Amino acid sequence: MNLDELTFANRQLADMLKSGVPLEGSLHQLCSTMSRGVLRGEFEALERDLTKGTPLEEALDNRQLPELYVKMIKVGVKSNNLPVVLTMTADYYSRVNNLQTRLKGLLLYPAITLLCMLALTLFVAYVNQNLVADMFINDPEMSLLVRSSLDSTSATVMMWSPFYLSVCLVVGYLVCLGSAKIRNSLRWKLPGFREANLSQIASSMNIMLRGGCTLDESLQMVQHMEKDNRAGEEIAQWHERMASGQGKLGEIFQPGKVFPLEFIWMLGTDEEKLVRGFERTAELYYDREKQRVRMFLQGVVPMAICALGLIAALQFFPLVKILTTMMEQLGT
Repeated sequence: MNLDELTFANRQLADMLKSGVPLEGSLHQLCSTMSRGVLRGEFEALERDLTKGTPLEEALDNRQLPELYVKMIKVGVKSNNLPVVLTMTADYYSRVNNLQTRLKGLLLYPAITLLCMLALTLFVAYVNQNLVADMFINDPEMSLLVRSSLDSTSATVMMWSPFYLSVCLVVGYLVCLGSAKIRNSLRWKLPGFREANLSQIASSMNIMLRGGCTLDESLQMVQHMEKDNRAGEEIAQWHERMASGQGKLGEIFQPGKVFPLEFIWMLGTDEEKLVRGFERTAELYYDREKQRVRMFLQGVVPMAICALGLIAALQFFPLVKILTTMMEQLGT
């Protein structure tokens, strides 16, 4: 689902509800201005259900909308504060969209570099082994010398090994992208992705607590959202400590492999200030994620391009050897 579109839709709904337009009418007006897509289809179906008299909670459960979004709408209706909750939700998804956009860019640059490396090494290897000897077609003796040199085992390995290395790297990259298990593992290990995930979890807790959810409900929701990775396991431990009667925040929130001591320290020990603690934590890791992405784009990407050039340069060693031999023959 397009999170940027969801953000805009939430702001529009909040403004219309503040103006006194009923939810059904707000959805109808909103859908009339939206482009066709998944989100518009879900909102149109939600409007039809509400018009038929279906209770909002039941209508929301029938829609394919983000779980956190559905939860927050229900909380907003229950607290009779839906416009404010919609505005908070819009801010949340705006930040999540910014995080995801930067991370997609972080994934795009390695993909472009690997594809360029694959195409370049294939082109250089093919030209070296199939076309260079034809340049000396008018000199049979020299043509034979060049062809024999290029067809030798060492020259063939040197010319084609960078291409096969590129193939292996591209395949490995695609496997990592295609495997949910590998992705869930790497997202907590790679710089940038780890900070983004920590920021998103802190933002989720912040918006639910601000919206009126209890700490127990918030932990349960985030645990469910992160159920397929190690973060969900550590949040489950927090929830278990809370359920066992450990009421102090210092006893409930404890650092682990996913959540560092700094994350826990930023939350503080005052339950009344916990909402602000999650907000500060989300902002901290949001800024760190931006810094990590900037460092990658400004440092790692240029280094990868230089490495690509060096790998391609190795393919020209056989030609350098041939040129050296030719110069020696001309000298004699």
